[in-house]
Amino acid sequence: MVNAPVSAEVNGRLVPDLFQGLVKYWLLAVLAVGTVIVLMAAPASLGVDGTIHIWMVDAMVNGGHLHIAERGGVPASPELQTLLSHDIDGRVMPQYPSGYAVFAAPFYWAFGIKGLLWINALSFVTVLWATRRIALTLYGDETLAWVAAGLTGAASFLPGYAFIVLPHMSSLALTLVAAERCVAASRDGAARPGLSLCLAGLALGAALNLRVDVILAISALFLWLRLFALPGARLTCLMLLVGLAPGLLMASLLNDAKFGTFVPISYGPKDGADGVSNYAFGAG
Repeated sequence: MVNAPVSAEVNGRLVPDLFQGLVKYWLLAVLAVGTVIVLMAAPASLGVDGTIHIWMVDAMVNGGHLHIAERGGVPASPELQTLLSHDIDGRVMPQYPSGYAVFAAPFYWAFGIKGLLWINALSFVTVLWATRRIALTLYGDETLAWVAAGLTGAASFLPGYAFIVLPHMSSLALTLVAAERCVAASRDGAARPGLSLCLAGLALGAALNLRVDVILAISALFLWLRLFALPGARLTCLMLLVGLAPGLLMASLLNDAKFGTFVPISYGPKDGADGVSNYAFGAG
């Protein structure tokens, strides 16, 4: 006779351990399918955003450039410019943060465009890991933690961004790793919370060099730590900003080289292309 699976209590409800096992096997299946997708995917992009990011990485690997095109001494050549880019002194600069070109360069050099897909596939796994860790730290329940990871992977927009050439997945992965470190640092008796928050800041700084909207997550995490999680530990909370500093400096240096503005968040001049202001408060 087959014994019924032992159940665990989650928020007052009984959830079979069998479900936890199914979630684990489902995640393994997703990883297997994802590997096949990466290996068989066409080395191309289906949208202008992805195409620009490919050009950015290609320019960095093959020329060490931040610009994706230049007119080579020919007077005004607007045909070289595309959407979401700016003509800066005869060079076409992408509006997007150039940290993606820097971080993705080794993958592109080694594997071509498929290397960019591998970044997102690995980031997908990291998102699930971080989600599980956050849930486990907050609620202390293994089954609930696996359910949280499963829901994140299946009942969200996550799979749609897992195998495309865009920085959304890698940015999210770094942000959730930072959130996981912040949650770990907020627990009673946490070992070296300052180090955890410094690592969180490093992750957020790297993410900011991929997508400018990470500034919202930075603000939210710092306010949560300062006002709710660790209200009496001012110096400890400041370690998040200490870790963030290198990322802010890197973003500012890249924007200065591209647009001549030493600020960490910029989409370049207002010349008809998208701007950061268009995304503020959901406008755009």
